[in-house]
This record gives sequence, C-alpha cells and structure tokens, in this order.
Amino acid sequence: MNHTIKIDTKSYFEGRILILGWVFGFIALILLFTNWFISPIFAFLAFLTLTAKYRLTINIANNEIEDFLFIIGIKTQTEKFKYASFEYIYITRSKYTQQLNMKSITSIVSGELYTAYLKSDVANHFLGEGKNLGELKAKIKPMAEQLELDIKIPN
Repeated sequence: MNHTIKIDTKSYFEGRILILGWVFGFIALILLFTNWFISPIFAFLAFLTLTAKYRLTINIANNEIEDFLFIIGIKTQTEKFKYASFEYIYITRSKYTQQLNMKSITSIVSGELYTAYLKSDVANHFLGEGKNLGELKAKIKPMAEQLELDIKIPN
C-alpha cells in the first residue's frame, strides 16, 4: 500500500499567464531552430509558468499533511500539520459574478464555483476548485477511496 497521497490543488498561475506559458513554450520551440542560444530562456519561462502548482501531500504512515508551493521542482512556502484522524471530504458551492469590461462592451458572467476540502481534526485543507462538479469529484475520488472517506456534496 502506498503511504503517501499527493494532489495538485491549484495552479499558481492562472488565466492569461498560463496561456503565456504555452506561448513561451511555442516560441522556445521555434527559436530552437533559428536562435538556439535564446531558446533556453523561453523554455525556462514556459517550464516555470506551466509547472508551478500548490500541492498537498498526506503521509499516512507519519500522520502528517504537508501543504506547499511546488516551483521548478523545489518546495517553497511549506506548512506541515500533524493529524490524528480525518472526518470526511466536503464540497461547497458558491455563486460568482464576473464583470468583463472592454472598450465598447460590458458583459456579466455568472455561475457556480465548487470547492473541495479535507476535514481533519486539525484544520480544513483545500483540495481544489472548479466550475464543473463532476470534474472536481473525479479529481478527489481516488483520494477519498484511499483514505476510505465519504464525499459530502451540496444539494
């Protein structure tokens, strides 16, 4: 049995910056054939933006939870918690409204955002969020099965 559970909870960069990471990767690929000495700079920027993630690691053998930012293979902003037990995993639902402003048009986008947490005797630990409940459940289901926990879903 694997005694460590790892989950990427959230990307550090989102939206336009994440798209910019893919653009950097594409530019690095093109520059590889034309200006090979500049290509590593863009490859590094792509690697940095696309791999920076918040992660949660649960070490079952040591009863320890580690929450950290993973950037370029290095753990930073590490928080460690000792726990005695887990109670359940729960998902909350919240409504959001976002106003998009352009020069001539303003539009309002609204919807629901689902957020998953792991409830332990120490704290509630963030597991992830998304606009699609099914995708979020699929992401946390393997963890719930390994920890033998129920997932409480909003009505």
